[in-house]
Amino acid sequence: MNTDKTSVSSSVLIPLMSYAEEHGLSIRTICDDTGIEAAKVNDANSRIDLNRVDALLETIASQTQEPLLGVKIGYRLGTRSYNLLQHLMIVCPNLMEAIHKQQEYHILFSDEPVPTFESNESACITFHFQNSEFPVGSQIRMLTCVAAQRFWLGFKCGKAFVPNCIELRMPHPGILAAEIERVMGCEVKFDRSEDAIHFDNKWLYLDSPFYNKSLLTLMEKETLALKLMLDSQSTRVANTIREALKEGRLSYRLSIEQAADYIGVSARTLNRYLSHEGTNFKNLLNEERIALANKLLIQGNSCLEDIAQDVGYSSRRSFDRAFTLSVGYSPAQARNKVSVVPQLGPESS
Repeated sequence: MNTDKTSVSSSVLIPLMSYAEEHGLSIRTICDDTGIEAAKVNDANSRIDLNRVDALLETIASQTQEPLLGVKIGYRLGTRSYNLLQHLMIVCPNLMEAIHKQQEYHILFSDEPVPTFESNESACITFHFQNSEFPVGSQIRMLTCVAAQRFWLGFKCGKAFVPNCIELRMPHPGILAAEIERVMGCEVKFDRSEDAIHFDNKWLYLDSPFYNKSLLTLMEKETLALKLMLDSQSTRVANTIREALKEGRLSYRLSIEQAADYIGVSARTLNRYLSHEGTNFKNLLNEERIALANKLLIQGNSCLEDIAQDVGYSSRRSFDRAFTLSVGYSPAQARNKVSVVPQLGPESS
């Protein structure tokens, strides 16, 4: 399956990066080695390409020489809350409701297919992982996710929770199998056709000690807003700002608070939306300012000081600096380039 456009929330990488740092690895170095922007790893609202995630897992596993990296990171990911969806699931009234939320908002974790849930004689959560170009990393990621789900179930239901069994597609790991079973607390079957966790139905409707109705309502609103944005709504937000600037409904002296008010969200939420589109408010506004400046320079009717004011800069100096950083030459040089282009007209006989 093509994973070119599949991404994972950077929030789920937080425990992995903490583990790497604890073992003396340089986050910047391993990010550079795998083509990941270090800033994205530190931003819980960013998304990381699935292939790069698996490359990162392979790199860390190789450098730490940890054969059970997936289980160890899965434990950290499952017993703490790093993601908005995890927060929401914890405050649900019971496990059944939490599983429904997990399925509904799964995109907050990953773009991979949503896990399926069945409840007949026993309950079963089945995962549908995608393979990437990095087979070892893929295997570690799959084990991490299954382990995280298992430990999260225990966190939600209490220490008494024990799965009936866990199925894994990964090949039998030899002597490591016994250690994986010990940590998971149940029988683990390898070389299976699917990755799944089986457990008793009795856990589904037990009252959760973490249930908080007010928090649930508030957090579901936030979760829904983020899901809508990830379902391509964010591009509409960015395009709405761009169009409003071009049409004069918003000023090029725009502040993020004014832009957020125009969209109808908080400044923090607007930044989160734009982050998922791979930009931020500052960059978006600068791009639109430079685009307008180029247009005005080509028209050639205004002095550079007036153009600086028209596109929202406080001074000619600020304009010159921003323009040069963006296109590689100054506004004056841009105007000179336009002025030396020969004018086309009828050929003289």
